[in-house]
Amino acid sequence: MKKLTKVLSFLLTLAMVIGLMPGMSLTAWAEPVNPTAYNVWVGGTQVTSANAANIDGNNKVSYDAITNTLTLNGYSYSGHWKENEGEYSSSYVIYAKQALNIVLSGSFYNGFNRSASLHTGLFGV
Repeated sequence: MKKLTKVLSFLLTLAMVIGLMPGMSLTAWAEPVNPTAYNVWVGGTQVTSANAANIDGNNKVSYDAITNTLTLNGYSYSGHWKENEGEYSSSYVIYAKQALNIVLSGSFYNGFNRSASLHTGLFGV
């Protein structure tokens, strides 16, 4: 009987020690989800569900797809971006294929460079 008690005590102690040890780490891997692309571009970057909260990478441009609102908070752009669509050539800092609400907060600078070779109108912000 004493031998059985010692074996049971040992097994109980072993179970308690193993229970106190950290368990093995399990990592769940989710399938990558393609972000939703919106028909809005800012400075050459298309807005997606993945970058909508921080489009420019400096937390100065965000987009709310539910209200269709683009917020510019101290955003400045200087550069040139051009897209060709058939016969038309468009150059723009902000482009949307639908109506867009734009909220300007803080200062906003549009230092858009238009090359002499462009023979198109400049529309938008």
